[in-house]
Amino acid sequence: MTTSRLVESLAEVCRQHLLHEKWLLAPSRRVGYQWLDAVSRAGQTVVNVHVKTLRSLVVDLASPEMSTKNLRLLTGRAGEMLADRVFRRLKSQGLDYLGELPATTGLAQVVHRSIQAIRLADSTLAEYLTTASRSSQRA
Repeated sequence: MTTSRLVESLAEVCRQHLLHEKWLLAPSRRVGYQWLDAVSRAGQTVVNVHVKTLRSLVVDLASPEMSTKNLRLLTGRAGEMLADRVFRRLKSQGLDYLGELPATTGLAQVVHRSIQAIRLADSTLAEYLTTASRSSQRA
């Protein structure tokens, strides 16, 4: 049986750093564990390897800073609910940017996904939009 280059590379890292903590960045945890299974089937012991997704890696790295600032990650519906609450509040205060669009759950989901996309695309863009929004509110 031939092993893939990825499996060979992972086996080499596991061999060289047998007892050290290792993080494996994978598209999903399931895929990461499949990769580790392939390494084991190829005969290499897999010890102290933690499968991470990009999201879990970011959360792990950001957690200490979030903790010191008393922040928490909004996941799933919580972000949508916050976007909905903010949108409804702004609408009641006269927000007319979106015209006559009613404040619906679907609109809150779209707004939340848009905010997430901007944040993932480039934090400087998100900072720019936040600054631009604050500037227009002052005017």
